[in-house]
Amino acid sequence: MVDWPSELWDVSFKGVPFYVERDSSEGGRRIAIHEFPYRDDPFLEDLGEATGQVSVSAYVANDTADAQAAGLATVFAGLGPGLLVLPTAGPIMVRCVSFRREANRDQHG
Repeated sequence: MVDWPSELWDVSFKGVPFYVERDSSEGGRRIAIHEFPYRDDPFLEDLGEATGQVSVSAYVANDTADAQAAGLATVFAGLGPGLLVLPTAGPIMVRCVSFRREANRDQHG
């Protein structure tokens, strides 16, 4: 039996900690589909591995949540790749392509 709490990594991006509500990843292969007149079978050309993507729904929760959220936004908007540590996946090098900050009425602090 796995003791899940002891197996989870401490979450952070470029060393800035936060909590994760959920995360997901996707990948695959780039396939060009070539269709020709009067042929029923297309030619599928494998163009190699597709760029993987990771999506994270994160939050901060403490007395300094506003400052911590602002710090995360600065790190997310910064140049270059950084080390993202997720609870179950562990450390991976990623680039932040986009981020969105939300505030919810029932979830302040």
